Amino acid sequence: MTRPDDFAVRQQALSVNHSCIVQAPAGSGKTELLIRRYLTLLARVEQPEQVLAITFTRKAAAEMLTRVVQLLEGAALGESPAGDEFLAEGWRLARAVVEQDRRQQWGIIQQPARLRIVTIDSFSQGLNQALPLLAGSGVQLIPTDNPELLYREAARELLAGIDQGSACKAELMTLLGHLDNQRRRLEGLLVEMLSKRDQWLKALPHPKQYDQFIAGMERSLARLCAQWLERWRTAMPSAWFLQLADLIDYAAGNFENQQPALTGPAHHRDDELNELDYWRAVVGLLLTQEGNPRKTVNKSQGFPPGKGDPADKKAAFIQLIAELNKTPNALAVLTELTRLPAPSMSAEDRELIRTLVVVLHYAAAELQLVFQARGEGDFAELSLRALQALSAEERAGDGPSELALALDYKLQHILVDEFQDTSWLQYRLIELLTAGWQPGDGRTLFLVGDPMQSIYRFREADVGLFLRAWQEPIGDLELQPLTLSANFRSDAPLVEDNNRLFQQLFPTTNDIARGAVRFSPSTPTRTGVSQTGLFCHGFSGEAARTDEALALAMQIEAAPGQGQGDAILVKS
Repeated sequence: MTRPDDFAVRQQALSVNHSCIVQAPAGSGKTELLIRRYLTLLARVEQPEQVLAITFTRKAAAEMLTRVVQLLEGAALGESPAGDEFLAEGWRLARAVVEQDRRQQWGIIQQPARLRIVTIDSFSQGLNQALPLLAGSGVQLIPTDNPELLYREAARELLAGIDQGSACKAELMTLLGHLDNQRRRLEGLLVEMLSKRDQWLKALPHPKQYDQFIAGMERSLARLCAQWLERWRTAMPSAWFLQLADLIDYAAGNFENQQPALTGPAHHRDDELNELDYWRAVVGLLLTQEGNPRKTVNKSQGFPPGKGDPADKKAAFIQLIAELNKTPNALAVLTELTRLPAPSMSAEDRELIRTLVVVLHYAAAELQLVFQARGEGDFAELSLRALQALSAEERAGDGPSELALALDYKLQHILVDEFQDTSWLQYRLIELLTAGWQPGDGRTLFLVGDPMQSIYRFREADVGLFLRAWQEPIGDLELQPLTLSANFRSDAPLVEDNNRLFQQLFPTTNDIARGAVRFSPSTPTRTGVSQTGLFCHGFSGEAARTDEALALAMQIEAAPGQGQGDAILVKS
């Protein structure tokens, strides 16, 4: 196997004297790189438990463990592969671990459980079981198979307080009033919120800090609106806005009922939030109710029929809409306006949010009582309690670590796979695990993933955390950013077609707040044949499914060199 173009980057990733974060696109050999970094670290530590590899799923953890054991078994029994530099390097790394194993008398081939390759959930469970008091439970919680039963029990216990005079009875009654006294509906909403509490607990303020919380929310809303206005100003040429302002003034004068929002000129910058009201009114003239650019305008939009000046004004306005439609991204920016929230909240909104804050505090506390009584918890609870245990360790300062004593080892190196799918809880856990680590002290953090493939937003995965770690330290640890580019999976035509397509679909710059990730192209390592690449075939009519199946069969029959690695994805 010849060296890929990014060979030097891969060697940097195997240099265990520094921490790094690696962006590894699809087909770049991410798992193999992670395994080789893991082997390199194992050969340097006194105990195998000092190296922790965290994966996203149990399947990934099992596959990585199996692969590591196979490499160690091969290095212990066989000789270095001849004629393949890549395989030979993997053998040498595994051989170094085998020799360290013999020196330290680990016996890891016979006891592979000593290899700490686990999911984030199972690691959190281990912390909770090792330190139940620090974790805040007082008992060892085990993962429950059916957490919804526990959520519902907590919700019902909370709602029972309405009849028993609980401390949040008034707030519960307020929520019931908003829901037309549908108690079962409120119970269902509480169950749903409790199942996602890892997404909102971090933002839930103490009731005494409510005023500051609301002020912060309104600052965020104002900042969001201001950012949209700035994006809109840069989307179109300034001359377009000046001409539009004149035409809007003309249209506003033709309405029978005056519209105050249209009387302020668009070029006034004294009050950005008032200007937002102006654009909310303008969007109704530029776009239809469906959000499409208007093809024509009439007296309903302030352009009555007529010859001479009225006809010229109407033609000029239609021309401006045509320019808007042709300008890249401008229409998308404008339509975002309809989804923007108001930059300030009403008194009713503020009181409702205060009510929700109080009720959610009590609901979360009620759920913890249910967990403790049952001796069970969901994975979110195990993660939250792991954070609590580690936070207690951090507050304790220097001295013997209760965590280290409980687990009989002290972490020296952490590797995290699929880091693009990390949630806030998991990010915070990594922060606490590496608290006090300093560059050059022999301890390292290795993060690998592909932000272009983040798909678990519904589980609170935040690709912005990958971008944050790429640009900013985690604690005191500076991470060296590395990008892999070689694609070992696909033929050159397919890689090149994907580069061309996705280069146009992804944003041009990274944005942590919005979780926007720019595209990183891949370089092919396989030449491929003319039949490979991206192709689109359309089928319609009653025989569409049959025609599609026939075309797919013909493609398979014509495909050269069908091998074991070939795959066909079909609709189930």
